[in-house]
Amino acid sequence: MPTLSAQLRCAAAINDVLDGASLRQASKKHLISRHYLTDRILGRRTRDDYLEERQKLSKYQEKELADWAVTLSRIGHAPPLYRFRDIARRLLAHNHRPDTLGPV
Repeated sequence: MPTLSAQLRCAAAINDVLDGASLRQASKKHLISRHYLTDRILGRRTRDDYLEERQKLSKYQEKELADWAVTLSRIGHAPPLYRFRDIARRLLAHNHRPDTLGPV
């Protein structure tokens, strides 16, 4: 996933192109690949955007689940794998997704 600074640079480059700069000038000025910039201008999704749709949990849910596990481990109570999977399965149920998670 592109970093926030890369996303901001890309947005600035797009604004420059919309203001009349060439793709080459904007990509050089903002250190963004010309191909990447062209794809964003044409509305093509990034690979991360495409892959996120195929994930069972959203990026936010993944991050929250990971943060929960890290917080517990910092206080000396790292959750066992079965508990981690149980929380993930509950998130799937909350999302109204009948998908299974990992080996059943």
